[in-house]
Amino acid sequence: MKRYKWLIAWGLTAAVLCGAVFAVTFEPPKERETFTVKYGDVKDTLELSGRVTAAQSEYVYSSSAGKVAEVFVSDGETVAQGQPVFRLDSAQMERELENLKAQAEEYQLNLLAQKEDAARTKAELGIMQAQSYYAEYSSMSEAVDEFLNQLKVQDAVTVSGSILGTGEEDETLKQLNEQIEKLEESVEKSVITAPIDGEISLQELTEGGYITASAPCAVIQGTSRLELTVPVHENDYEEVIPGQKIYVGSTVIGEVTHKSALTANSDGTVSAQATISLNSGNYNINSRLDVTLITQSAQDVLIIPALWCLKDEGGNYVNVLNADGAEEKRYVSLGVSNGQYTQVLNGLSENEQIISPFEL
Repeated sequence: MKRYKWLIAWGLTAAVLCGAVFAVTFEPPKERETFTVKYGDVKDTLELSGRVTAAQSEYVYSSSAGKVAEVFVSDGETVAQGQPVFRLDSAQMERELENLKAQAEEYQLNLLAQKEDAARTKAELGIMQAQSYYAEYSSMSEAVDEFLNQLKVQDAVTVSGSILGTGEEDETLKQLNEQIEKLEESVEKSVITAPIDGEISLQELTEGGYITASAPCAVIQGTSRLELTVPVHENDYEEVIPGQKIYVGSTVIGEVTHKSALTANSDGTVSAQATISLNSGNYNINSRLDVTLITQSAQDVLIIPALWCLKDEGGNYVNVLNADGAEEKRYVSLGVSNGQYTQVLNGLSENEQIISPFEL
């Protein structure tokens, strides 16, 4: 009986040991995900971020120096071309203008009085000459003829003198009028207007302050054409090309118009600046804007997960589940990739199954 118990114990021990060896040696393979090769679109994108700037800006300045009497706009306000921005103190010029106008008016009155006196003197002289001719000549007809001849000569002399005299008088009046026009223009120019539509920055312009002639005292950034300036890392430099469309979501908002040369920065990095012309939109100057640039794209092409593509000395390859259900290594040619999916140029067909290199 003891012999049978020993045999049973030995058999159970052997069975446990064999089971353990089998479990270690014949562990079932771990599962891996599969993907069905299909048609789709692939877009390789680059995310960029920058500040909105004005494509056009103009300084505001006065052609004359003076004290600022009044500022009509606020800093950061949107102004229209021709809108008054500020006014210089023109009180002194206005007083001078009134004085000149008074002088010109008085001068014209004096001219008119002189002409009236000349006409009166001429009439009196004519009467005296007529009387003397009547006494000198024997007949009335002879006296009249001689009087008329002398009168023509005197008229010619008088007219010539009048023309010369009037010429001198008109020159004086002309100078007065020129001074009046210049002062009126200066008074008008004392109100400075916006040269373009846009957002104004007043800088140091304040009421009561003094400005220098032709020195910028404010700047207007035009809002009719806006740009986005973005930094481009050296690794992405070749991906950015003038003419490329720029997106926010799925909407085209502009295109790349310029790319500067690469330059070294103080922090040791190398980068460039790209300028993007923005389409019409509600953007605030100096605000930040995140955009997307499509560097490459392929539509309706065979695609597979990008990370399932492996590489060795023979090239790019994937693991394919063949018709026999076995795993097969197959080399492929790849195209556009966006990090999630990769275009397959050749080596695979639609509906083939590929096996993930990663275990679940």
